[in-house]
Parts: sequence; structure tokens; C-alpha cells
Amino acid sequence: MSENLKGRIVFLDYMRVFAFMSVMIGHKFYDDLIWMASSPEVHITLRALAQMLMPLCLGGAAGVVVFFLTSGYIITKVLAKEEPKEFLVKRVFRIYPLYMIAVVAEYLAGYWGYGLYPASTKEVISRLLLVGDFNGTPNGLHGVEWTLRIEVLFYAFMAVLKYAGFFRTCRHLPAVYVVALAGLYLSSPFPGAWTWTFAYVTVYAPLLIFGSLIMLAESHQEIRAKCIGLMTIIFVMFLIMSAKLVPGWKESNYMAFGVMFFLGFWALRTKVAPNFAVSFLAELTFSVYLMHNWVWIYIDMALSYFEVGTQFRQVQILIILFLICYGLNRYVEKTFNRIGAKLAKRRPAAPIGEPALYD
Repeated sequence: MSENLKGRIVFLDYMRVFAFMSVMIGHKFYDDLIWMASSPEVHITLRALAQMLMPLCLGGAAGVVVFFLTSGYIITKVLAKEEPKEFLVKRVFRIYPLYMIAVVAEYLAGYWGYGLYPASTKEVISRLLLVGDFNGTPNGLHGVEWTLRIEVLFYAFMAVLKYAGFFRTCRHLPAVYVVALAGLYLSSPFPGAWTWTFAYVTVYAPLLIFGSLIMLAESHQEIRAKCIGLMTIIFVMFLIMSAKLVPGWKESNYMAFGVMFFLGFWALRTKVAPNFAVSFLAELTFSVYLMHNWVWIYIDMALSYFEVGTQFRQVQILIILFLICYGLNRYVEKTFNRIGAKLAKRRPAAPIGEPALYD
């Protein structure tokens, strides 16, 4: 086995790849998928395959579900061995450097391409710090920022639980989650109606707890029944809350598909074989997620400016996007991950398999 595959939680690499492919197809290739699923010019087998993929890629929603489940799962595992300070320092260096570069690059590209300026200094600072849900700052990176805002709230919440000692035995974590979920469901929808992501924290944050419960059920037999019961409640509440607060999504089965996909691979986690290609793509998850939805436009503009042929334009854009993301992962993301590990006073070690969306 290759050295860079040793120690990884292999099935999570597959989850990451599925998640970002679902999101990217949903954002950039869904019209092509619709055409393939309905065109009489396409072979019936390919049409059937496209029809099966459509529910998994619609808006990238199933991919987002898998992202959150993956993150909740691995963050719970990580906190079993990391102290709050170490955890937070490493999370900051995993998330913010690459994210801030993406935000600044989007502002610069907007100025270059369209002559756009930030609305205010407050907007820039709020966006860079991922606190825009508290002061009405619109989401950046062509919309994908909203998931990161939820992630950082979850990191802070879990660090507090670790500091309070709830990870010593984990026996009381399901009860704590019940209290947190009750507060979330009973309070006013957050964020408020000022944004297209109205109530997304209320609706989607419980999925991170769902992922955490999977990890707890796996590692703590004495609370397994409680974890399974609470996961069932979260699933049902998601269906109720999303239909009530985000009714535009109630006609899609993306939540069920995402959960079944994750649980299916989780059930086979000891049998999923390591794969270098999957591991390589999984490493690019964060950079692709941050870049794909807005960089795509500017790559297309640049190709048009240099009068590159329009044939296979989407393939050309995709190749350039992955090259950009590979460079960002290798020279920015990994560099700051190492810096974060050193600042957290943790001895550098071989990869231990932390393949969450933002980890």
C-alpha cells in the first residue's frame, strides 16, 4: 500500500469525492445531465444512467448532506484525541488561509471582469471571518460560502463540549445534543429572511450532529441505541423543517439519498479498498468546493479572451480548474495544515485519515 494511503479512513475518501462531484455536477453540468437523460439521440443505457444520477446531483444537495455527515463523523473522532486548543488552532489553519485566498481572488476577479467593488469594508471582514449570518452579509464564492458558516459554528460548539469534559466518556453527548437540537428547532429560524439561505443553519446544522452520532454509535456500544434513536429523530425533523422553512426542496429525496449513500459505505467501511486515484481526488475536495462555482466563469472569460476554440469548452475549463485546485492544495492548503499542526504543538505525523469536507 502506498505510504500516503496508510492510516486513512478509506471510506471517507469516497464520501468526499462523491460529495464534491455531486455539487459540481449539480452546479455546472446538470443541464447536460437533463439532456442526456431525455435525448432520443443518446443510447437508452446512458439515458437510464443519467436518470439515476439526476436525483443525486440536483443542486448538489445530496452532496451537501454527505459533506455534513462526513464532517460530523470525523470531527467527533478527532476530538476524542485532541484538546480544544489544538483542535481549534488546526481547524483555523485548515479552513481560513485557503478560504481567505479564495474570497480575495473572487473580489479581484470581479473587479477585473466586471468592475465590481465590495459593498463595504464590513462586508469584506464579515465574509473573511465567516460571520456573515450574524450581520446580513451575502454569501460569497458564488453561494457556496454558506456551508462553511455552518461548519465553523459546529467547530466552536464541539470545542466547547470537549472543554466541558463531555468527551471523557461520551455517555452524555446524546443528551447534550438533544438540548442543542431542541434549542435550534424551537428558536427563530436562522439565518433570517434577509438571505436566500433563510433557515439553513436551523435545517442543515443537525446533519453535522447526525454524523457525530454515527461515530458515537460505532465506538460506544453502551449509547448506540440512544444514538440511533436520535439519528431517526433528526432525519424526520429534517423532512418536517425543510418542508416548512425551505419548501422549494420538499419535492426532492436528496436527504434520503445522501444518508443512505453514507450509511451504505459506512456499513462496508472495513471492506472498502484504498485507491490512489480516489485519495488524490479527495485531497482536492476543499479547493474544488471553494473554487468551482465562481472560477468557472472567469476561466471561460479568459479562454474567450485568448480566442481558444469553443469545442469541448467545458472539458477545457474543468481541466484548468483541477490544475488550479491541485496547486492550491499542494502549495497553500498543505502548507498551512503543517503550520497549524506545529502551532498546536503537535508532532507532525503521517496522515491519520481526517477526510472531512474542510479538514
